[in-house]
Amino acid sequence: MEAPVIESMSFEVKEWFARAIVGMIKIYFKKYEEAGDYLNFVKNYDRSRAVAPGSPEYRVLNQVLRPLANAWQDRAEYAHDILSDFHHDDLV
Repeated sequence: MEAPVIESMSFEVKEWFARAIVGMIKIYFKKYEEAGDYLNFVKNYDRSRAVAPGSPEYRVLNQVLRPLANAWQDRAEYAHDILSDFHHDDLV
């Protein structure tokens, strides 16, 4: 199965991904309150409203949730002064 291309995704799905990325960046820079706002949006977003359940986009959105939840739970491990670069084993 080929991964969906961002350009072909709806605006809502692109917004969801953007907020997920910003949330991860906020964790990296230890802006935990701001990260929590972004990640709460991502976690509480009704994915079935934006994309059809079972579609490639839906599966990708669900796959992204696990590393995001792990990053939030173990946020101290994702801070810029702990990581040697912006990559974590969970996300590679």
